[in-house]
Amino acid sequence: MDAKTKEARPVPKLKKETGREKFLRLAPARMETALKKISLVGNLAGPSYQHEPYEGTQIIKALTDAVDEVAHKFHKAKSGKKGFVFVPPRGSAS
Repeated sequence: MDAKTKEARPVPKLKKETGREKFLRLAPARMETALKKISLVGNLAGPSYQHEPYEGTQIIKALTDAVDEVAHKFHKAKSGKKGFVFVPPRGSAS
């Protein structure tokens, strides 16, 4: 039997990855990459580099804004609610 007449083998269907499985697969590598990159930015504050105080302030603000945006996305996704809602502090009795 030559390659032209050979029947193609059926490709087994792979189980579709759940959102949770995808999160658990992607999150560790993305976090590791992000933390390494942030560490590299932090190295810019070392004695080998010269920067103006306003430049350091702008870097910190940009990083803080990015973290705040990520936190907002996680809180929004977790609550699933839009608008204002009081969230009791941890350990409160209500």
